[in-house]
Amino acid sequence: VMALRESGEESLVEKLVEAFPGVMKQASPYITTAESGIYSIESWGIPFRSQTAFVIRTSVRVQEGGSFTYLSYKSPAEIVPVEGNGETGRTQ
Repeated sequence: VMALRESGEESLVEKLVEAFPGVMKQASPYITTAESGIYSIESWGIPFRSQTAFVIRTSVRVQEGGSFTYLSYKSPAEIVPVEGNGETGRTQ
């Protein structure tokens, strides 16, 4: 889907219908290529020496001038066990 959007082709919906027959036929009336200014963002990080990753999720509406409004926010959205001991403490 991302590659099709980046290609800039105007027939995105038709290409999605071809790529996902059945499912896309039902969903296509609800898909648009118009810009909405609404974005979903997900990020995760592992605290130093932790066995757990924490996920945050938000949806925002970007308004004219670059200001934004939170539509939804959840932290933590997920708590995920990780391998290793998280010694790097780096956010992924």
